[in-house]
This record gives sequence, structure tokens and C-alpha cells, in this order.
Amino acid sequence: MRRFLVCILFCFMCFECACADTLFLSLDDAKKLALANNRDILAVRESINSSKGKIIEATSSYLPKLNVVANYTYIDPIPASEVSLDMTLPIPPLYPSISKTMEIKAGASDNTLYRVSLTQLLFDWGRTFGNIDIANSGRNASESNLAAMENQLILGITQYYYNVALTKRVLALNQESLQIAQERLKNMEQNFNKGAASSFDLLKTKVQVSNLRPQVSKAQNNFEMSKNYLKNALAIPLDSQIEITQDINEESFIDPDYAGSVKKAMQSRPELKKANSQKYIAQKALDIAHSVDKPILTASANYQYQYPYYSQIEWVSNWNAGVNLSVPIFDGFYAYSKVKQAKADLQTAEVMLKNMESSVELDVRQAILSLNDAKARVSSQKDALSQAEEFFKIAESSLKSGVITNVDMMDAQVSLLSAKTAYAQALYDYLIAKAAYLKAVGEIK
Repeated sequence: MRRFLVCILFCFMCFECACADTLFLSLDDAKKLALANNRDILAVRESINSSKGKIIEATSSYLPKLNVVANYTYIDPIPASEVSLDMTLPIPPLYPSISKTMEIKAGASDNTLYRVSLTQLLFDWGRTFGNIDIANSGRNASESNLAAMENQLILGITQYYYNVALTKRVLALNQESLQIAQERLKNMEQNFNKGAASSFDLLKTKVQVSNLRPQVSKAQNNFEMSKNYLKNALAIPLDSQIEITQDINEESFIDPDYAGSVKKAMQSRPELKKANSQKYIAQKALDIAHSVDKPILTASANYQYQYPYYSQIEWVSNWNAGVNLSVPIFDGFYAYSKVKQAKADLQTAEVMLKNMESSVELDVRQAILSLNDAKARVSSQKDALSQAEEFFKIAESSLKSGVITNVDMMDAQVSLLSAKTAYAQALYDYLIAKAAYLKAVGEIK
């Protein structure tokens, strides 16, 4: 008894360990995990941090600049000049003449300077404000690019996730059909041994079992591959164990309006927001290019404490302040070339925006067509499944009554399997079409 309890406890512990190593995922869990692990998404998030730094960099141009300078210089020899002095003493009767030479040094060997400088930009024809606007729009473009990449990733994860659910159901359907066929083969062999079944029926049943086994194997491989694709999209090791917790089930249909969908997409699609930001950047760059050859007004102030102060061999403090106006006269056609480049960039941005608007409208149209087609196939396959289930029930009762043969029963089973598989495929197609529509209008989450 004790040995039995130990075995039960060991089995329970193994089961708990196996469960602990398995990652159970809902669709929302898979989306969150993908957004957290995707390397491209992480790189774009860092680019947003970089764009925030560019905003600070652009803003700094209008802030005052304060610098402190400390300098020490030793000079040897000190520049010097000689001065001759001639004097005549008025002492009669002798008038002697006295001559003397003096050396005057220009400075000292030890030279020390401390300076504090303050500069402030006063006016630059809007260049700094334009750069700030460009930096802000660059951040907006990066955020829109991130949103677009996240939407695309979410759509991909949705496809991979539901593909796992589809292949899992197809595998279960094939395994169920194989199990039923094997049980029927077992009964057929018993009836054949009793002389109640023909060799033709027995052979037909064996053929059906033989045909179902590779289908089960193929379905198993497809299921494993679909999980590998999902794990790769989630950026987790391929040898990790995952289990999905959601199945493909019928959902309430949505009936989108084309005009309303296009309007919604034009307002919400991050790709369009990015294109608009890029156009705004190009326009601001053109404005800045027009101001390149315009004057710049700055102010400055300096305070110095130095030794020596020119010819004064002592510590002296002084200060100065002023306003500086810089007027470009000729820049070698630099401003002209910048304007020409900016105009071309603006035209390119406008064309790209128009192309993106057309692409978004096409995406919405295609998404609605695919959604309507998927809805029609779900309804059609649902009716076909209902008919196949009814046909299978009739075949079962007819087989028991001896009205139909085992061959007819196997045909009914094959028809039911095909109907269930087609219905599952139709549900998958609708779920993916719905997700694609939500992405097309910018509402996928």
C-alpha cells in the first residue's frame, strides 16, 4: 500500500513539473509576449528615445550658453624693449653728460586668465523653432512607425495563433475518424470470421484505415509546425512547450460600411500619420532652407579676471557685453542648393502621402471583400456540416437496420469529416479576415 502511494505521489509530481514547463497562452497573452520580445519593435522603441533627445537638442539652441574658461601660460623669455636715457647735468663750469639704458618687459612669465562667457541667440528667422517642429514631428513619425509595426505583428500573431487552433482541430478530427474506422474494422473482422460480412467490406474497411493513418500523421506534423511558427513569432525557444487556450469558434458577424471604413482608416491608420508627419517635416525643412541666407542676431557678455592685464603686472578684473549681427553676403549658392533640395523632398513627401492614401483605401476595399467572402463561406459550410451530420445519423440507423452497407457508412463518415474540416477552415478564414479588416481601419488590438 505504501509503495502504491509513493508511485501515485511521484506521478503527481511529474505531472506538476510537466505543467510548470508548459506555457499556456491565450490570444491576448501571445500578442503581449510578441510585443515584448520582438527585436524590430524593441529597436523602433529605442529610435523613439533617440527622437526625444533630438527635441532637447533642437530646443537647446534658444537657451543661453554659459562657459567657464581657465587658462595658465608660462612665457620665457618675456618680450622686452630697451630705452636709452641721455641727461646733461647743469653744474658749471663742467657740464657732464650721463647716458643710461633701461629694459622694459611686455608682461610677465606667469600668465593666468579666468573667464565666464554668456551667449544668447536673439533672432534667427525661425530656424530654431523650425528645428524644434521637425524634431517633434520626427518623434511623431517614429511613434506612428512603431504603431504600424505593432499592428502588423498583432495580425501575424493572430494568424499563427489561429493556425495552431485550426491544425489542432483538424488533428483531433482525423484522430477521431481513425479511431472510429479502427473500431469498425475490429467489428468487421469479427463479423467476417462469423461469416456475417464479405471480404469486400473487410478489405474496404482496411483501406479506409490505411488511408486515415497518413492523414493523421500529416495532421500531427502540421500541428507541430504551426506551433513552431508561433513560437518563432513570439521569439521563444523552439524546444519550449506551449499550449493554446482558445479555439476557433463562430463569432457574431460584422457588417462594415465601405465609406465609413475608409474614413475611419484615413483617421486612424498609423502609416498615414507617419506619411503626414514626413510631409510636415519636409515643409518645415523648406522653411528653414529659405532662412539660411538671412541675418542672425545674438547677444554676449564676458567677465575676466587675469594676471597680468596688458602692461599692468597685477590681478585685474574686467567685463564686456555686446550684440552681434551676422549678415551673410555670399555663400557660394549654398542657400540656393538647400532650397532646391528641400522643394524636391517636399514633392516626394506629397507623392508618398498620396500613394499611402490610395494603398490604405485599397486595403480597406480588399479587407471588406475578404470579410464578406469569409462570412458567406462560414454560412455555407455551416449548412453543409448540418447536412453531413444528419446524413451520418441516418447512415448509422440505416446500417443497424441493414438498409445500407458498411461501404455506404464509411462514405458518410468521410463526408462528415470533410464537412467538419471545411467548416473549421471557414471559421479560421473569417477570424483572419476580421483581423485583417480591423488592421486595415487601424483598430486592431
